[in-house]
Amino acid sequence: MLTLVDGVAIRHCKALEGKGGGLLAAGGALTIAITNNLNHVVVEKNRAKNGGGVSYLSPVHLHGAGKTLISLNGANQNGGGLFGFSSFAKLQVGQGHKLWIEDNIADNDGGGIALVQGARFTVISSECGSDCAKEMNGNGICDLGCMTSGCNWDSGDCNYLFEEAGSDAQKPCTCLTMFYFASNRLVCQPRGDPGCFRASCDWNPYGDVCDYVFKNLAVR
Repeated sequence: MLTLVDGVAIRHCKALEGKGGGLLAAGGALTIAITNNLNHVVVEKNRAKNGGGVSYLSPVHLHGAGKTLISLNGANQNGGGLFGFSSFAKLQVGQGHKLWIEDNIADNDGGGIALVQGARFTVISSECGSDCAKEMNGNGICDLGCMTSGCNWDSGDCNYLFEEAGSDAQKPCTCLTMFYFASNRLVCQPRGDPGCFRASCDWNPYGDVCDYVFKNLAVR
């Protein structure tokens, strides 16, 4: 088993006739554990026949709040960034971990990722927060409290906003902003369905009115 922690960089390595230019996980689990979001593990500018950056034939686990960057790797055949091979190859991205796969290239298939012979790639989503009650999710109404990955983006209830974004962006923002005073503090809330959360209002759920008031209160 191999465990990588904060601040590891694997660069300029080659396996031109084999797998995993930067890293090969075969026969034992690979764990990348990052303690905070300021740290990261980098796998870049490596090359192999398959899996220029990382090739895995066994489980790979990415944990912690940091980031794993797989970038600028190349494969002579498949999987420029990642190459998963066999049904034992299971890559799991844990909650809160950021995996960036960018600017990789493969001469055949899967410039970023190639999964063959039953290999798997899964991402654990964050939990659905208290702002989204069970009955709100997927009820046919766009609820901003459910617009998170953990709530499956309101199960598609807000999709129409993005489908209409092109034409809506050309219109003036006409949403109503709801605000009131509570305990001598201005409180803004979204209003309507979906309120100000639309392209014409720059996807601002509270509207320009509240933004303006808040900014002026802050100056005072």
